[in-house]
Amino acid sequence: MHTAFQLRESHFRVDVGDGPGTYRDLFPGWNSRDRVGLIVDSPIGGIGASLIVQLSVVAHFAHDPARIGRNYPDLFVFHIGDFHGSHSPFDAFPPRKEVVLPNDPALILEAINDRGISRLLVVDGPAEPVRHHLREPEAAQESIKNVFAYSPRGQVAEADVSVTGLADSVKENPAIIVDPDGTADLLRRLVARLHANTTRPDGQLYVAPRADGPSSDVRAAVGARRIATVGSDSPRETYRRVPLADALGMLHCRL
Repeated sequence: MHTAFQLRESHFRVDVGDGPGTYRDLFPGWNSRDRVGLIVDSPIGGIGASLIVQLSVVAHFAHDPARIGRNYPDLFVFHIGDFHGSHSPFDAFPPRKEVVLPNDPALILEAINDRGISRLLVVDGPAEPVRHHLREPEAAQESIKNVFAYSPRGQVAEADVSVTGLADSVKENPAIIVDPDGTADLLRRLVARLHANTTRPDGQLYVAPRADGPSSDVRAAVGARRIATVGSDSPRETYRRVPLADALGMLHCRL
């Protein structure tokens, strides 16, 4: 839960449609029961949605400040086809919140519904005809309030939403995901800050993320492509709001 002490609403600029906005415009009606789901189908692909994901973490703690130091954000990462590298630096934690699923849209939607996801991020691409299990789309309609398409590179076509990072803090967690070994000192500082602000009876506040997944070379290439697209000083990611009906055909890897 280091993000509670790391990120602030002022660290982000939000543009929705034709004008400026806030996380409340991105996530209208946000409440204490909201849960964010991030679909990932490529090596550390979720860094392309790093800013909107981290802004959802801000919303989690801003809505109920009593959560600070008490619990983790309700953020779930759905790895499609394989484990694509830990996204726990976004506070997708404990490990049960990183779910590996087969490339089957019906099973993916079941997992989303099982976890009560209300804000969904899907990988940009064409919606394809798929078959879901009986009443699962209707269940999704009951719980999912809005859906965003994102790209692992950080920019989508026909975007109608953008988030820009205004502080170094918004770059720290993506950097840890891209290069967990090279950013070990940064991670230690973040964990130390967490320990300074929080106590647990057993003294344990942090567990190292899974070390498997993409190689360091693959991670570096993905990170470099994203920076080339979104920039390094004030990174700007774009997204597109999509209807849930389209999102139901965008949950799987398109091979």
